[in-house]
Amino acid sequence: MAGSFSVTDQVAAYIQLNIENGSWPLGSKLPSESQLCSTLGVSRTSVRSAIQQFIAIGAVESIHGKGTFVRSDKVGRLNRATPITKEILKDVLNACALLRPQICLYAMQAGDSQLLPDLKKILHQMHNLKPEQHRELFRLIDQFYQRISSTLDNQVLDMVRKQFTSVLNYFPPSENDNVLFYGSLYYHNAIVEAFAHQDAERLVHIVSNYYKNMISFYDCRTTRTRPGSDPE
Repeated sequence: MAGSFSVTDQVAAYIQLNIENGSWPLGSKLPSESQLCSTLGVSRTSVRSAIQQFIAIGAVESIHGKGTFVRSDKVGRLNRATPITKEILKDVLNACALLRPQICLYAMQAGDSQLLPDLKKILHQMHNLKPEQHRELFRLIDQFYQRISSTLDNQVLDMVRKQFTSVLNYFPPSENDNVLFYGSLYYHNAIVEAFAHQDAERLVHIVSNYYKNMISFYDCRTTRTRPGSDPE
């Protein structure tokens, strides 16, 4: 994926994710260029180039001597030099299908007593959503896996998680596509149950199948057909 997704694009995706998920709310100040360089392990040139993209669409404003501030959370129209294509989306989902089952398994084995209550709380928030609240669903799913990844205390995994989320946010379902919404609730219910019963085999199976079914969902949506069966 690295060859199709430039360093500047990765920085821009990171900025966009933090704006859209509310980590950097309207009026807030972005981290400094040096902080972003340190956090992401990239050059100042890449950071400046990414920020300029948001300045160009009015999403952020740079004030000399003060910093850069969020002026709009409507950044979905950001025009990247390298577009995120359906093929990249499938690569990301395949990577999720490979990586996230193992991350969940390691988290189960870590013995974090607070993990299950925290996941149940996030799941409860998912169930309170309406089918058209896709952005909020993605935000909670990201929070769900952020909590799981936190048991491993690995900054690289956290950056990968953010990258996954930023790419998925480019392909939200339409308001009439409820399959992903209810499928996501089904799978994350099953994931929480697997954690509750310490069922490692079931956990790995259900997380892997979730992302494989997401690939099928987006394939069906692209061809304007619907998945023919409920998640298994």
